[in-house]
Formats: sequence, C-alpha cells, structure tokens
Amino acid sequence: MLETLRCPVSGYEFEEFIHGIYNAFNAQSALIMLDPQPDARQDRLAQILGDWTPSIYRIGRR
Repeated sequence: MLETLRCPVSGYEFEEFIHGIYNAFNAQSALIMLDPQPDARQDRLAQILGDWTPSIYRIGRR
C-alpha cells in the first residue's frame, strides 16, 4: 500500500494496537482489520473506532 497509494501505513498485532496505537486515529484514518477468527474484543474495537472514522474494513470469516 505504501508504494501503490503513497500514503503512510503501519501494521500491528491486535494486542499491540490496543495498547495505545489506536489513540492516533481520527476522521481521516482508515483501519483494515485482518481478523480470520473475530472475537468480541475485535468487534468492540471496531465499534469504538467507528465513532472516530467511517473507514473501517474487516477482512475475515463471519
């Protein structure tokens, strides 16, 4: 994505992300969640960040 879209991107494991990285999100941020086995915590994170940005994309089983 960095080379194709020329926008900064970072990848984090879920536990790492919930320890502060999410605080950098705002209305211009986009979140792509790769969650092959979604759980309640991931659902809750998407719900909370959905109040901050409309750009949340979840890829995985449902």
